[in-house]
Amino acid sequence: MNLKSLSLFVAMIALGFISCKKDKTDDSVNGRFQGNWIESSAKQIVLAVSTPPAGDENLPNLRLINGSTTYFFDYRFNSAGDSVYISDLSTGGAKNVPYKITFSGDGKSLTIKKFHTILPNVEPLTFNKQ
Repeated sequence: MNLKSLSLFVAMIALGFISCKKDKTDDSVNGRFQGNWIESSAKQIVLAVSTPPAGDENLPNLRLINGSTTYFFDYRFNSAGDSVYISDLSTGGAKNVPYKITFSGDGKSLTIKKFHTILPNVEPLTFNKQ
C-alpha cells in the first residue's frame, strides 16, 4: 500500500467513526426526569426539572410553575430509582418526603402523588413530557 492509498484508507476510517457517533442520551432515572412536564388534567401546571450547574448544588432543581407563580423544590432519587425525595423550598421548612414515581415505557409521561397544594386533587397525577 502506498502513502496515498494509506492516507485515503485512514481518512475513510476516521469519517466512519465521525458519522457513526451517536448522541449520548442519559437513560438513567434522573436523566429521564430532566425537562419540562405538563400536568395532564388541568394542563396549566408545568414541572420544570433541571440539573444545577456544577458547583451550585444548593440551587433548586425542580420548579412547579402555575402561570406567573413559581414554587421551588429540590429533589433526589432513592437508590432504587422508584421514589423521588422532594423538598419544598417555598415554605421555608423544607421537608424531604419520598414520592413514588413511575415513568411510562416510552418515557413521555410520569405519574406521582400530589406533592403540593396547587396541584389538582387527582391521584396519581400524570405529567406529560413537553
